[in-house]
Amino acid sequence: MSSIATTRILHVDEVRTRDQIRPWIWPLPRLDGVAPCILRSASELIPDDVELGYADRSAVPGLVPVFAAREGVVTFAGKAAEGPTICIDHAGGWSTQYAGLAHVLTRPTDRFRQRRKERVQAGDVIGHAPRSLRIRFSLSRWSDAGCVAVDARTRMHAWSALPWFADAPRRVAARVAL
Repeated sequence: MSSIATTRILHVDEVRTRDQIRPWIWPLPRLDGVAPCILRSASELIPDDVELGYADRSAVPGLVPVFAAREGVVTFAGKAAEGPTICIDHAGGWSTQYAGLAHVLTRPTDRFRQRRKERVQAGDVIGHAPRSLRIRFSLSRWSDAGCVAVDARTRMHAWSALPWFADAPRRVAARVAL
């Protein structure tokens, strides 16, 4: 995923006060109470990627959302070598990339149109995971040395995982039928 360039328009120092800490969210939700995990580390894939998914699940009947890890601006949304891909730039020079999605829910980017970039908040649904429930994720940060890949394993342990219930539509339909 490192071949996709981002604009780095948010290269602004992060503000860290007690009242204003910006949260990070796992790209995949807690699925029926099961937390997502890193299935394969960067050493087994491209150097700056990790594969996220669920250790005990291989598929679900419905769609599983992929969340924006933090508020930011979508700099790329469309097809890439790994399939549907989204790149988001965040404050503080951070950038996240999500690849191997089933499909993208943000507007596709178009370098020939002069349209405003789409903004997302932490936890916004930006796409859906494929039936295999595995996506590729990478984290990087812009610094004086340029764009530097950051090992996501060192940071994701402190991120929050949002809940999601795979059979929620069936539960609602069952209640309506009663």
